[in-house]
Amino acid sequence: MNYLIALLVMLSLLFVAPFPADAAASFRCGGRIIDVGQSRDFVFHKCGQPTNIEERTGRLATNFIQRYPEDHERYNYMINKNQIEVWTYNLGPTQFVRYLTFKNGKLVDMKTGDYGY
Repeated sequence: MNYLIALLVMLSLLFVAPFPADAAASFRCGGRIIDVGQSRDFVFHKCGQPTNIEERTGRLATNFIQRYPEDHERYNYMINKNQIEVWTYNLGPTQFVRYLTFKNGKLVDMKTGDYGY
């Protein structure tokens, strides 16, 4: 019985113990942590000018069926344009390069590269 209680306590501690944060999931600038979901302006204000900015426009075609009272169906397509920017922060040879991807002005992804130069 004591073995079962000890096992349950150990399992509960496993789920309660804090998990280490992924290094690529956050980025510290100006004393603040930059996280996914923040605006491009916020990141620029905290981190300053990136080393490089790559811009592109993505297009996503979405189709949908529009029904009419006469039981006719018409297929329509809607094109959504997405402004994509990838900001590169090269922090020097002692730190990793960070790649921040913005979609329509919101931070959607952060990746860590090799050491900078």
